[in-house]
Amino acid sequence: MAVELHKYIEDGLIHLKDNSTYEIISKEQALAEAEELQYTICSWTIDHRYNLIKDHTAYIRKKLTDIKHDPFGYF
Repeated sequence: MAVELHKYIEDGLIHLKDNSTYEIISKEQALAEAEELQYTICSWTIDHRYNLIKDHTAYIRKKLTDIKHDPFGYF
């Protein structure tokens, strides 16, 4: 089922304004939380290195490096 672009945008904005799902935080807090999450993910790859395929670990770490300058997704 296809969705018209304007309807997709309207629905996305309704979703983003849902206070039960999202909280507005400062840029500084967002950057600090993003950095903490990246650290947690990297630590996870270290803790589970014997259970992970090396290529998978390399992929995860490369993606973390790629997004370091702009860690946020866009809708």
